[in-house]
Formats: sequence, structure tokens, C-alpha cells
Amino acid sequence: MLELYYSPGACSIATHYFLEKFGIEYRATSVNLKQKSEKFLAINPEGAVPVLIDNGFVLAQNLAIIDYLEDRFPEKLILGSNDLQEKAIVRKWLAFLNSDLHPKFYPLFTAKRFVQTDAAVNEIQEQSRTDLVNLYNKIEQRLSESPWLGAHFSIADSYLFATLRWAIAMKIIDLDKYPHLSALFHKILNDDIMKKVMTDEGLI
Repeated sequence: MLELYYSPGACSIATHYFLEKFGIEYRATSVNLKQKSEKFLAINPEGAVPVLIDNGFVLAQNLAIIDYLEDRFPEKLILGSNDLQEKAIVRKWLAFLNSDLHPKFYPLFTAKRFVQTDAAVNEIQEQSRTDLVNLYNKIEQRLSESPWLGAHFSIADSYLFATLRWAIAMKIIDLDKYPHLSALFHKILNDDIMKKVMTDEGLI
């Protein structure tokens, strides 16, 4: 059985959702990222989620876990397709989310890791907000061409959903001004399986 270590509402919800959606047998363990246990740090010294364990094999890092699950369960079409080029497009958007979009939230979550003074905190956070709006504008343009980031629904969309939850909570974007992002967000939010996952994570 797979074991997923997650933190409620973190990017790990993307993997949590797909394991549940595709009926993959797993056990989920919640991690308090503000007070990490010695047990969890022994599993992942970096102290980050998600972490996946498969029969003693321990794997961290979101994209590595997604690629592993794609290879482990190819019939589940985690990347939305068996087509080589369609999967490449999904991987491109996963890389965009993981490398371009997600890091822009770091100064908003833990600004004091980067700067010390209140003025510097305000400056770096304001820049992050501006950058995030620009990045979401690019995604909105993509979604005007397709209802999903790839040709079909994939784990990239659930990763995007996770970031949108943060952006809405922090009032970075107003979904009323992003009809295509709003449509994707609400499709996933209203999925009974996502509701179950969010309930299990204590988010609703």
C-alpha cells in the first residue's frame, strides 16, 4: 500500500486527490509543517510535503512523485493521456506551476526567511503579488483555448487548483475577473472526490 504524507491545503492535495480519484490504495498521514515530528524528519530530512512511500521506497518532491505515479500506474492516465506530445504539454505546465508560479508564494508564506525589515517584507510581498497576477494571466490565456492545462484533465489541473486556493485566500486575484480559471477551479471544487479529500484534510 502507498503512504502519502501531506499537509492540509498544501500542494500535496494534488496527489492526494488523484490517489483518491483513481481508486489507488493508499494511506494518508497528515504532517504539521510548523511542528515537524522526529519521525517525519527521519523520513524526509528536508521537512517538506508531499512524501510518498511505496513498499519502503521513499520519494519526495512533487514532480518526482507525479512522474513516479505516472510510471507506476500508467493505466490511470495521471497526465491525462497516453499521447507522447499531449503528456509533454502537461509536463510543461507542471514545470511552470512548480518552478515559476509556486515559488512566488514563498515570500507570502514566510517572508522573514528572505528579508528582515518590515519595509523589505512589504516590498518583496508586493512584488510577489504582482508577479503572481502576471502568471495567472498567462494561465487564463491558456484556459481560453482549452478547459484544462493539457488536452484532457490531468494532475496539473489539481496542482493549479491548490495554488488557486492560496491566491483566493490571500486576495491576490478575483476569480470574477478570470472566467476560465474560475470555471476550472469550481469544476474541481465541486467534484465529490475533492470534497472528500478536503474533508479528510480538515479544510471543510
